[in-house]
Amino acid sequence: MIITLPAVALRAMTILPNTVIHFDVSRRKSIVAVENSMMTNQKLFLVTQKDSEVTDPGVGQLYEIGTVASIKQVLKLPGDIVRVLVEGVERGRLLALEGTEETCLIAQIETFGESVDVVAENDPEDRMKREAMVRELKDIFQTYSEHFPKVGKAFTRQFEAVSDPSRLMDELAANLPIDYEKKQRVLSCVEIKERFDTLVDILKDEIQVAAIREDMQSSVKQKIEKNQKEYVLREQMSYIRKELGTESDSEEDADNYLDALEALEASDEVKAKIQKEIKRFRMLSGSSSESAVTRVYIETLLEMPWDKMDSENRDLKNAEEVLEADHYGLKKVKERMLEFLAVRNLTEKGDS
Repeated sequence: MIITLPAVALRAMTILPNTVIHFDVSRRKSIVAVENSMMTNQKLFLVTQKDSEVTDPGVGQLYEIGTVASIKQVLKLPGDIVRVLVEGVERGRLLALEGTEETCLIAQIETFGESVDVVAENDPEDRMKREAMVRELKDIFQTYSEHFPKVGKAFTRQFEAVSDPSRLMDELAANLPIDYEKKQRVLSCVEIKERFDTLVDILKDEIQVAAIREDMQSSVKQKIEKNQKEYVLREQMSYIRKELGTESDSEEDADNYLDALEALEASDEVKAKIQKEIKRFRMLSGSSSESAVTRVYIETLLEMPWDKMDSENRDLKNAEEVLEADHYGLKKVKERMLEFLAVRNLTEKGDS
């Protein structure tokens, strides 16, 4: 059926049938449309803008499917704002739009009535399909409520009483905390099966996103709890050391060793072992003999040139001079070393 109604272009908002909701209008065209509707049959066509920034949208800037609504209440607010309470009645397809700057928008609409939603009384298979849709939607919403308990608590009882799949889908989509574009996807589905598939996909996506967020939050929470636990334990350890008279220099030295370790050029394996020794040193009493030994050991490890290597000098004359300068006596030992270096130069074996 083709009808003509005053129209209001909604910004970032989609209103579905079978729902009662209010919205505010401030554009002159929209206010005039509400006034004209109140003076006639109190019916209004509500259609969402594709781009909420457009101030004077035409047909191409509006979604094709909107909602025929019945006005329940109109309130004038300060600042030339009008608040309208409406009840969505049915879907309508926008065919044409007329209106000037001085008048309201007048929409030519094709309505669908209840033809797509009526259950054939003599078709048991159709009734079973609809019952299956209702049960499936309620089961999915139950799963959704586990991730969004506030939403579930607010609307579970309301949805439990609904047995008509078309009404249930519209009410679900209208009350879900999703953006208006997803609600528009549900509104644009005239046929029930298409609407069912669309809404199920949206619910499943929301459930999956919520599950991922919960995993991330759990991981962050565990990390925070671990850091808090380590902080408390360090504070307790510091208190115990003070009570036992442990020298505070040990803690400061351990921190200095960690700084030196960070700057050390060594493999990850070497660094891991040195860090383990530093942790053990931090636990020791500063006055114990083991602490002194560990301190020397750590300092020795930190001073070693782990990943530093000088270029090899194979000059036998230089080797002999170094041996004579650094070592007194040991003639036979020096000779053996020089012989070894000479053989190595000839065979070129033993290179690293």
